[in-house]
Amino acid sequence: MTFRLGPVNVICTSLERSLAFYRDVLGFELAEREEGFARLQCAGRALYLLEAEGAEPQSTPYCRVAAFSLDLEVEDIEAAFAHFQARGARFARELRPGGDNFFVMDPDGLVLEVVRSKGEATHT
Repeated sequence: MTFRLGPVNVICTSLERSLAFYRDVLGFELAEREEGFARLQCAGRALYLLEAEGAEPQSTPYCRVAAFSLDLEVEDIEAAFAHFQARGARFARELRPGGDNFFVMDPDGLVLEVVRSKGEATHT
């Protein structure tokens, strides 16, 4: 049996706030939008934003509960960190001197790990 990863679904509490982050801060391309739903593209992969009606954002420290986390690979980790700082992003862990990664939170506190690209996917 062979499985392939399909679109990533992000359940959010505000489609507007999440769109502002994933489209305007991360640069994902908006491909489709309906009431409570948006499909974005990043490097040929789909990411769906699904608004949870009446939900409130919850903040849980990273790696304290079971959850999924996304990795975003970049060539220039220092420039990526500065990009997020300039846009007022919330960090779960900032870039350490000489480091290869940092953790940024979306508007609902979901964590994305930004990692220095090494050709192959990295895991931390």
